[in-house]
Amino acid sequence: MSFANLNDTQLVNAKLNNSNLAFTRLDRANLGGPI
Repeated sequence: MSFANLNDTQLVNAKLNNSNLAFTRLDRANLGGPI
């Protein structure tokens, strides 16, 4: 799955569920800070 294809609801759910550590690391790298 490409993270670029996630819609806003899926993004929020992934963060709330804390179920995708790779996504969290990608977020952190992109935003330059912890999520």
